[in-house]
Amino acid sequence: MTFRTPDEPTEHGGNEHDDIIVVFFGSVLHAYTRRDMLADGSLVAVPEPLARMGGFFAPVAITRAAWSAVADPHAAPAPDDPGRPLTGYERAYVVRLLRVANFAVHRDETGSNEVQFRFSRADEPLYLHVGPGDDGDIVFTIMTGADR
Repeated sequence: MTFRTPDEPTEHGGNEHDDIIVVFFGSVLHAYTRRDMLADGSLVAVPEPLARMGGFFAPVAITRAAWSAVADPHAAPAPDDPGRPLTGYERAYVVRLLRVANFAVHRDETGSNEVQFRFSRADEPLYLHVGPGDDGDIVFTIMTGADR
């Protein structure tokens, strides 16, 4: 019998905790990461300077559906090309959206990782979700109810 700490690699290459999860749930068949969503356009990354102007100091992304609340009606529905610069209209509305979301977080007293808020250009409530990114860092995502 071999004794090892829970963090030592096991015969499967992971640690004991990972092996228990694999035994209980099985191996991961497919993972659709935030990085994948940003690459395929399901999420639109908010440029860091705009996120800071809106009061956020961690990466922020907006789902394609929620993007319609800030999109310039004369521009593409969502920037399919991540290199496409935002129009002045979009930049202004992104900052405004982020400030409204930031205000909602500060007045929320539930301690939840998600807060609902209203934005004047959206027909339905939007949600700000905070959680770990692909690498465990803090990230924010603005989404519609259908995106949840």
